[in-house]
Amino acid sequence: RVRTACESACDGLEKRWLLEKRGIFGPPGTPGTVQQMRHLNRLLTWDRHGITWESDPRHVDLILADLGVTSCKVTTPLVKEKAQEAEVDDIYLEGDDVQRFQSLAMRLNYIAQDRTDLQRAVRELAKGMAKPTQRHWEMLKRVARYLKYAPRAVQRFTYQDRIDKLETYVDSDHAGCVRTRKSTSGAVLMLGKSQLRSVCRGQAVIALRSGEAEYYGLVTGMSESIGEQSIAMDWGIKPPIVIYMDATAGAAI
Repeated sequence: RVRTACESACDGLEKRWLLEKRGIFGPPGTPGTVQQMRHLNRLLTWDRHGITWESDPRHVDLILADLGVTSCKVTTPLVKEKAQEAEVDDIYLEGDDVQRFQSLAMRLNYIAQDRTDLQRAVRELAKGMAKPTQRHWEMLKRVARYLKYAPRAVQRFTYQDRIDKLETYVDSDHAGCVRTRKSTSGAVLMLGKSQLRSVCRGQAVIALRSGEAEYYGLVTGMSESIGEQSIAMDWGIKPPIVIYMDATAGAAI
């Protein structure tokens, strides 16, 4: 019945748009379906345990080849800048290096949509899109070396018997940017064992203390959770929201 409904929908759409039929993605054993598919530069697989979701690893190969990375010496994509380093005048990139940096940074930005471990580092790279400096270039090369260490990250959405709540984990990096003294909010939204989304977002105001920064992170996590809860309500369910944070001062505010 699912296949018939999909084919009927495609027949109607083909009258107005040019469509490419790649198959109907479905669970193993379902007639007329495929269990592996490439969609929007992502690799999807449906097996007996659930669905796996992965950004196309070819993007990582292109980045490593462009920068000539052959070995790995780092296990984290970002190192926090020191105050002494921020006082040194930036040296701006010139010529083709500017476009090369922008191209690689945007490719990383696309990968980071599906990789929580890259989002913080890619956010710092995005700050240099307009006028990249040698500092941004060194940050880019560090991310590339990290990708040599961890080239793939696969999300698995396992079958679950019951989902009781929407759980969100929040944290913040107080004054993480030594240049602006602004903080960054982070949040991971989980529906049972499955990660719905992750957020890495800069705070608009300067938090004067860590408790204040944690509170702003809590607000970000709650806002994102309410948005996901609204989507769930479209499907006829309303999971309660539970927020986890490690700062009692932020929770008290």
